[in-house]
Amino acid sequence: MRSLGPTWAVVLTLDVHLLAALALANMGFAASAVLLLFRRRRAVDRLLIGLGVFALVMGASLGGMYLFAGAPIREVQLLVFD
Repeated sequence: MRSLGPTWAVVLTLDVHLLAALALANMGFAASAVLLLFRRRRAVDRLLIGLGVFALVMGASLGGMYLFAGAPIREVQLLVFD
């Protein structure tokens, strides 16, 4: 079996209260965006689109908070497995 290359992972260590508040806010945003914009899609499509929107918004908000607000992201690790 051929290898497709290394597997990359990013591990963030966060404050639990920050992560819970951020996840709830982003989950609400993703759910409302999917319900408003993708009404005529199947339920599975809406679920997958919602997960994608949630992941993108979560990454962008964590990055923005770290850069501009000095949010308590305690540690960032980059793991590469080959």
